[in-house]
Amino acid sequence: MNGGGVCWTMHRGLLLLSLIGLSSCSLFEIEEEPAAKHPQARASLAAPVNPATPAVAPATDTASKANGAPTFSEVSEKAGKWFYGPGVGRTMANVGTSVLFPPYAIYLIGNAALSLSGLPSLYLTDALPEESRAGVLTVYDGVTSVPGKVTSTIAGREFEDQ
Repeated sequence: MNGGGVCWTMHRGLLLLSLIGLSSCSLFEIEEEPAAKHPQARASLAAPVNPATPAVAPATDTASKANGAPTFSEVSEKAGKWFYGPGVGRTMANVGTSVLFPPYAIYLIGNAALSLSGLPSLYLTDALPEESRAGVLTVYDGVTSVPGKVTSTIAGREFEDQ
């Protein structure tokens, strides 16, 4: 038995799962703390000692938008579209393909780098003629939408088409 191959495969799988776990941190539910725990909110609720000194206003969705951070409702909406839409199936297809064919992970990392830099991602289907591309994408979307349809049916929600 080849013990080195098993160890290498387990190491690669653990690394892949770690990357997936880190990339999906935004899918966890964010708990909002009550306003009373925030010192700024407490200061704004109390009457100012000196009328010339304004009270500090609590952070709002507009303040969050101003600094570029997504709001809780935006994160929740995107997570719902991912979980109750084709996102689960696409993630499963990418992970499964990366495990079965490791060079595919390099392609995914390259596309992630392109997306982070603001450039459009590269897809193999872009090299196909228009009618062939439409057929391939129809089959791919049909297969990858199955897990999202199952989760949305179980949860009693409508399937989120993107």
